[in-house]
Amino acid sequence: MKITRIRVPEFRALKNIDITFEPDFTPNIFPLASLNGGGKSTLLQLVFILLKSLDANSEKKNIKYIENLFDFFSYPIIVQGSRVIAQLNIEDELVEYDMEFTFHVGKSIKSEDGNYLKFSPTHYYEYDFSIFQQKIEIQNKIDKTLQLKEKKIQEQENLKSAMLSNPIDIKNINKHLNKLITEQTEILLKENVLRQKLYEQKDVLIIAYFSKDDFLNILTCKLSIKSKTPKSININIDDSLGKIAKNIFLTMPSTQPILFLDRHQKEMLFQDRFDEYQLSLKEAKKYLQGFFTYSFLPVNLIQSFFDKVFNLDIQQAIETKGEYGNQYKQLIEQMNCVLENKIVNISPDRKTINFEMEDENGNTRKLYPEDLSHGELKRLSIYLWLKYYDIKDAVVLMDEIEIAFHPDWQYQIIRDLQEWGASNQYILATHSYELCQALTPAHVKEISPNLLPSQENES
Repeated sequence: MKITRIRVPEFRALKNIDITFEPDFTPNIFPLASLNGGGKSTLLQLVFILLKSLDANSEKKNIKYIENLFDFFSYPIIVQGSRVIAQLNIEDELVEYDMEFTFHVGKSIKSEDGNYLKFSPTHYYEYDFSIFQQKIEIQNKIDKTLQLKEKKIQEQENLKSAMLSNPIDIKNINKHLNKLITEQTEILLKENVLRQKLYEQKDVLIIAYFSKDDFLNILTCKLSIKSKTPKSININIDDSLGKIAKNIFLTMPSTQPILFLDRHQKEMLFQDRFDEYQLSLKEAKKYLQGFFTYSFLPVNLIQSFFDKVFNLDIQQAIETKGEYGNQYKQLIEQMNCVLENKIVNISPDRKTINFEMEDENGNTRKLYPEDLSHGELKRLSIYLWLKYYDIKDAVVLMDEIEIAFHPDWQYQIIRDLQEWGASNQYILATHSYELCQALTPAHVKEISPNLLPSQENES
């Protein structure tokens, strides 16, 4: 999978962005350069969340991160309007996808008879988007009713005598709950009809929706799919988009304010509450598969990786009736190669990681955390992330990859990425001249001009 073009008319610091990534370039690694504040990190996070949102099976898990990303559209900046957020072109095997993401803000107003008037405004005026407001409201009613039922049940359990309980309360609540569920079922049927009609007539998918300050927010994607060959290809939309969502990855420093966290979580960075902020990141990684931060050594990732290779070796021993595999040995050798002159080990119970260093006389000594540089730990973290999750044929977005690397390693990281995952496309937000110089000038994509020294200055 490869992104071939990104266009963003306007989003936060980004304006009139139009970047092409040549799919036939070797290596398929593109530094994304700009001055500070140019919007590199914003662009990577925007692309990541938009493509993650395409997975229909994870809409409920991802919705809060979509909502947080678009918190920028505070009212009344874009009251009751529609705005194209981004246009993305993607190639995946023999198929090309052209996606236009549009964000809509409007109101669904109730008439005197209790029925909803149409959601307005939107690009698709002939369709009634108010069904999504109704769905949100009915779910809120169901949630409140379930909470009330739980409260009543707890009250009855706390009564000393069952004779004092009032089962009629529970019966009435269940009756009301069943009525709400019936209404919800009817709304879901109408929603499915609307979704199908929009796609059949307009090639438009409803990606996400949420309510904020009495306004309904809807994210849509106008989707165009075509074959790269003369032959027609049968495509299952949900499966194809789910595959794209699965094959987009983002890694960045944990100290970078992350736009898809909520405002309260981001403010923890400036309130001496970094531990709480780290918990927010941990939760985001749980729900947004493919999100990783490389500011610290992921000991749990190393442990999981060792468990994985141990199991593979044992599995081979079972299948061959006694011949253990060499996955563990290979992993140790590869990790030691990444660390160059240092050796990584794991305790027999696989709960503790330790490092050693061999001197000129062949003697080894134990290393402590302070003996390992930030750059060494970061390089190891990137390697582990790509290898443990077996990231292949994917788009990998990497922010500030050069931080903590010596200029030689900034240059070297291009070769590392080729070695660790050559089938991937990498888009690297960077300020590093050394990293850019490891590729051809055509590989380097700029948001803001004049980052790279001109040839006139070099001569």
